[in-house]
Amino acid sequence: MKGTLFENQIQEYGDIFQKDNVYQISNAPLEPVHPKYKDRDGDCSIRFGGQTMVQPIATEVTPNKVQYVPLASVSYESGPDDRYGLVLFISDIRTRITETGIEHSIRDISVIDHSTTVQMTISIWNDLTDIKDPKLLSWNTEPVIAAFLGLRVTTTRGFILSSSLSTTIDTNPTGEEFVAFHDWVMANFEELENKMTQLVDTKNPAAEKSILTIQQILDKKQEIHWVKVKIPEPDQARLISYEGCNKCGKRVDLPLNKSMTCPKCFKLDCTSVPRTTFKFDAVDETGELSLTTFAEDCEKLFKLPIIQIFEQTNIGTLDFGSISRDLSSNEFYVAVGPSYMLTKKQALSWVLKDVSWT
Repeated sequence: MKGTLFENQIQEYGDIFQKDNVYQISNAPLEPVHPKYKDRDGDCSIRFGGQTMVQPIATEVTPNKVQYVPLASVSYESGPDDRYGLVLFISDIRTRITETGIEHSIRDISVIDHSTTVQMTISIWNDLTDIKDPKLLSWNTEPVIAAFLGLRVTTTRGFILSSSLSTTIDTNPTGEEFVAFHDWVMANFEELENKMTQLVDTKNPAAEKSILTIQQILDKKQEIHWVKVKIPEPDQARLISYEGCNKCGKRVDLPLNKSMTCPKCFKLDCTSVPRTTFKFDAVDETGELSLTTFAEDCEKLFKLPIIQIFEQTNIGTLDFGSISRDLSSNEFYVAVGPSYMLTKKQALSWVLKDVSWT
């Protein structure tokens, strides 16, 4: 929940509020945030007015003890959790514009801990992307152990952790858990540093792709790599187009561009948009990988806009014969990485990260 102070309210209330203190606020209505200024669905704000009363509460309420849980425990059912992680990579800021024209800034932070050999992506949004913490800014020169408080699981594209309204990042954690984690980082620093270097090379690839065979990929087990492949038998029956939620991607029984509260993820202000998935078996001279493309990657693979794939699939006019000949006759590149969820179960599977024809 947020509240904004304007003009003379800053003088009137600004000095009252202190971090970690408890207040009783009266005569301050709650109202939905204007869509233009939303950070998340369901945002509400406190409206301060001339009758608003703010009173500090003298109480012995203490903050809940932070319960850190390992990355390997993340599942689709996980609620907001607190985690330690060694920062391996922080991306540049990218911008996402929603169907309603709202612009969001996003950064991806890759972290790892003692419970897993595969890094986890944490997407931070909006205000959190404006990083000023000197430790986080020096992530590529000094090891940074950070505590991420109040993260949530998102599955719109892949399986990642994402920031919420309550998320904070603490680069000065304390306590026995931190000491134990710090000792683990120091004891394994050479291996972790190599992992960081590999990840940076993957995230910031050279102009010339480093191409491996499928067998080499299977031997690597951990990293993200480019493979040069064909699809010998593209199957149109494995191409599915449907109306889906623009937030969670799941199927909805509504026409396109229909505003809704999603019946699957229950988020407000969702829109039904075209969604497409295509499953295929990619091969090279050494082996085979079963992969699935979603949305933007389908566009790259088919060389068609997603709306065109969606419409032509549904009315039966998609020239899949030409697409099939292209995919089976010409080699293209796929970036693949291990599936985090299956890795935890000791059954390694590979997922598509990107598609390129050049």
